[in-house]
Amino acid sequence: MPRINTSSERKSEARRLRRVREVLGLSQREMAREFKVAHGAIAGWESGNRTLPGPVSKLLELYEEELGLCEDETGIGTLKTSGAARNLALSQLAGNVLIRTVGGMLARWLGGDEPSNAVTARAQVALARNVAEALGELKGLVMKAAQTLGYVDFLLSEAAQLELNTLMTASPPLRPSVVTQLFLEDHGQLPRQLFCEWSQKPFAVGSVGQVHRAALDDGQLVAVKVQYPGIVETLDADLKSIKTLDRLSSFIFRGQERGVFWTELRERLSEECDYRIEAQNQEEFRLRWAGQPGLRIPRVLTPRSSRRILVSELVEGESFDSFRNRATPSERDRAGALIYRFFVESFCRHGVFNADPHPGNYLFVDGDVVMLDFGCVKRMKPAQVGWWRALLRCYLERRFDAARQLLIDAGMIPDPSRYDFDCHHRMVLTTYQFCLRDTPFRFDTAYMRRLIAARGRENRGKFRVNLGKDWLFANRMALGLFALLARLEARGDFRGVLLEMLYEPWEARPAPYSDTELSLLGSVRARNEE
Repeated sequence: MPRINTSSERKSEARRLRRVREVLGLSQREMAREFKVAHGAIAGWESGNRTLPGPVSKLLELYEEELGLCEDETGIGTLKTSGAARNLALSQLAGNVLIRTVGGMLARWLGGDEPSNAVTARAQVALARNVAEALGELKGLVMKAAQTLGYVDFLLSEAAQLELNTLMTASPPLRPSVVTQLFLEDHGQLPRQLFCEWSQKPFAVGSVGQVHRAALDDGQLVAVKVQYPGIVETLDADLKSIKTLDRLSSFIFRGQERGVFWTELRERLSEECDYRIEAQNQEEFRLRWAGQPGLRIPRVLTPRSSRRILVSELVEGESFDSFRNRATPSERDRAGALIYRFFVESFCRHGVFNADPHPGNYLFVDGDVVMLDFGCVKRMKPAQVGWWRALLRCYLERRFDAARQLLIDAGMIPDPSRYDFDCHHRMVLTTYQFCLRDTPFRFDTAYMRRLIAARGRENRGKFRVNLGKDWLFANRMALGLFALLARLEARGDFRGVLLEMLYEPWEARPAPYSDTELSLLGSVRARNEE
């Protein structure tokens, strides 16, 4: 004799059935056709007055599994998009961890504290862990800032950096039902209707979206990046806070024109939230670098992509940290040379570059470097690239007066009479010390600390510079690139590659700097990298 369901069990079945129908976006009549039952049956079951037959109950379970609708479903349902909600979440960080961490970094940049006096290694680990946990739920711009801090700040301990870097893989993912709803909205189909295999659990989680593994009917494996619903509103809330900080910072950085950084951030983030633009960027870079040995960029499957879904070839390889810890010095040198040429040539020859050189955007396969994530791409005008090339040539050729004039003509020095150009020249030469010699140069932690000091606490003109908006992400790219090379401890002829980009084949190349010249620069260490 079959068991008769209780009223509470029937109500639970009714609730589950309504939820499946709502996620599918169907009316009761359409749901009846989907389940192949009489059109009035759905209404009776959803009222809770009738028990689901065994076959229908089983079918409901299959649909719940397909849609990721489980009673114990975990993950993020909605992002905190309002400014008030996000500010409240930030205030709940234990002891305002984020503020203290970033504040400590700024204190070291603006002041003269030694790294060992900032925070102990153990305290840094605790701070970074709390930041990773809290920012993982916030996503958006705050998570981006923490990810960048995790690999660029060489004054953080190794353990603290590792904690922050967990944001790439360990932050909470979206609930499967939310992902399914997004597919239905963008494609009108379930993930398993678009792919013959679909993994509900993402294998990578970022600040704007998460990445799933899937397979096509022909067996090809693909990576499917799914954007967080509400991320546009989330970033908009973040930008409103940044706009306030932009106004406050004008009291410190008095030479900087107000609103410049906020405008550039808004433009770049708006593009990053449209995966159709990212797909175009990725294909452009892939085609441009298709003939370069050692570099690989996955192909985009445009017909299966949309504004919030990006499908590309799945490449499986070693992560940045795994490669760095395992690879031989020569393997790391080769990888560093490939990454360096990719960024320098993209900027100098084509006026376009990937502005997010995060370690999580690289894989290493059989000696090849695989480039991932082309959401944040910056394009420069030919005149801007020409100006930068002319400026760097001035420094390589020791024409410091000409460099001074280029900076003034570009509007970067609002008050030349009160600006310390000698300090500025030392900062530039410290930054580009890897191309001042003919001997191989090794990027390392010591170099990054000299670079940060030269651009921060030793830079007496940092409050009197007016940086144009187009150079914000160029500086981010350069700092990120140098940080990557330093973490690889890459050694090579970086000067030769840069001279190749700055000079025509028939032009005379400048002589390298001597030890005596370098010793006079103060912050540039005159040492031979052997």
